[in-house]
Amino acid sequence: MSLSFRWIPAVFCLAACASSSPTPAASEADAADPGSAKPAETAAPSAEPAAPPAETPAADAAPADEPAPVYKGPTTGSCESGNASACVEKAEALEEKANASDKDIATARSLFEKACNANFGPACAELYERARRDSNADQAKLSSMLVVACATPHASSCASLADRYAEGKGIAKNHVKEVAARAVACEGYVYGQCTIIQGLAKKPEEKDAVRIMAAWKKACDGGDDKACSAIKQR
Repeated sequence: MSLSFRWIPAVFCLAACASSSPTPAASEADAADPGSAKPAETAAPSAEPAAPPAETPAADAAPADEPAPVYKGPTTGSCESGNASACVEKAEALEEKANASDKDIATARSLFEKACNANFGPACAELYERARRDSNADQAKLSSMLVVACATPHASSCASLADRYAEGKGIAKNHVKEVAARAVACEGYVYGQCTIIQGLAKKPEEKDAVRIMAAWKKACDGGDDKACSAIKQR
């Protein structure tokens, strides 16, 4: 099979001529003006891909509360095996020695810190009490100690933590957590906290109201006249 170029007026094409002989030179009539040829049609541009649908900004989700730091270590065995309670006992024994040396005191503190770092509430409560009057103390660290101690729950630590939530001292202000911490303190017979939450929870959600009422009742039963008065006013 041979291929030849054949001129057609105003059109330039490629034809397959299987049976024809070679074409003689083109005549003048066949020599069309190249300028008269129709320009090749440009293929229509393909449609642009559809733009993806605009994303609707998601509403800001409320940050989930972190779980309370709870001690999950062993409750039996020695301090060396990881029993935080044993570390506290060992620390107290060192401090109570008749002739406790500076080394004994330093070792005792390190044992308290070891137990607190393991989320053992009583150790954190003890460390907080020792450091809270230190003007140079790391306030964020003190607040962290109270969070652990309150989760035990340690009532007086919850009362101190509530004050910090109210003031934003070493921890972000949080009214809801403040009320919750005061309620725990009230339930733990720190009766002054029962009267404080009366003013804080003027319009509590139902779940908070139930807890606060239970705390007030406990305080009232314990002899707190202000708590009894608060119950009557509800």
